[in-house]
Amino acid sequence: SSNALSSYPDFGFQLTNLTVLDLSSNSLPLVSDNFTWAADLPSLQYMNLSYNVFNDSEMANLTAGAFSGLSKLRALILSDCNIELIDQDSMSGLLSLQVLQLHNNSISDMPAPLRNGDMSTLQILNLSYNSIGAVRSGYLSSLPVLRIIDLQHNEVSQVSPQAFQGQQNIHSVYLNNNNIRALSLGVFRGLRASALHIYNNPYECLCTIQWLQTYVSKWSTVIPQSGNITCDQPASVAGRILHTLPAADLLCVLPTIASISNRTEALEGTSTQLVCNITGVPQPSVTWTKAGFSGSVTSLPGAFLSVSNSILTISSAGTQHIGVYTCTGVNSVGSISASVFLAVSENCQQDCLRNSFTLDLFDFRSSGPEAHQDFSGYGSYDRASTATEGLLQTKLMRRIQQPLLNQSI
Repeated sequence: SSNALSSYPDFGFQLTNLTVLDLSSNSLPLVSDNFTWAADLPSLQYMNLSYNVFNDSEMANLTAGAFSGLSKLRALILSDCNIELIDQDSMSGLLSLQVLQLHNNSISDMPAPLRNGDMSTLQILNLSYNSIGAVRSGYLSSLPVLRIIDLQHNEVSQVSPQAFQGQQNIHSVYLNNNNIRALSLGVFRGLRASALHIYNNPYECLCTIQWLQTYVSKWSTVIPQSGNITCDQPASVAGRILHTLPAADLLCVLPTIASISNRTEALEGTSTQLVCNITGVPQPSVTWTKAGFSGSVTSLPGAFLSVSNSILTISSAGTQHIGVYTCTGVNSVGSISASVFLAVSENCQQDCLRNSFTLDLFDFRSSGPEAHQDFSGYGSYDRASTATEGLLQTKLMRRIQQPLLNQSI
């Protein structure tokens, strides 16, 4: 180790009894003819290739069969090597591997060989100091004897409720120093962990996290640094230690319609917006639907969402946009919906009668209206028509109903 090697040594002299090989801190490329020289080291059990950065500006990729021939290898150290991608079959042939160190690389997802490969002997997995964003269901299912998993100092924001399902052999989990805001009830069910590191995360301390508060208090002996399991949000409890909070401070609020467009009328070809502000704790997620339209509203021509989906913008209104739009806000304690009607009128001249809610029939054979009838609530369009007897000019302007609210818990 710690030399200036830029290519691998020639092991042609058959080091058949060599069990430990340390080539760390050099300038070796991670893959050199798929390590064909490994066939000359049939007894190798420990290999350290860490701190090998061949080119600072390039990421390293582990290709298929990279470590073939190392069937007796028990520990593989690949830390600090600028690794970004790891092929599904790059670790095939590592039939005895127990320790895999991949910390401080550029890995953004659980490597494919760990998710889908045959790593049935792996016991210690170190993926700390990478860019992994989620621990999803099934990610660890190919690792039946895993004992230690280290994911600290990543970008983990999501941990599936089934992430550790069936992992009865795990005794140490490192999820500290990530971006975890919430953990689902039962996420650690079945674990026999003696060390559960979940501190230094930006927890959102709401009623939905009360189970974790109880869990930390009950299992404080296996949860290190419980005093650093603190709240980031809401502002009223920011910085406070989770397990010391009174239950009354762990609040949740049903979604509420703060404001919504209640009369929207657009001229054809112009831009218009439907606004639906929904509040709640936790902050509700907002979705939009259009009555009679099965697709996403953003698949309508010129339609897009912004400001956390609270604003639906249509850049050029047309007849295909006419209809009832419903916004729905959902959080962990309930949901609410509101509907608004969008009307689109012909972009005509000034003689168009606007903002009227009646149907006026004019008979131009007489000096005044022969009939006047109230059609309030009937229209969503402008219409001009003629009749056989005389000229009837029909002008019907839309009537926009107040938003219809629907809330459920």
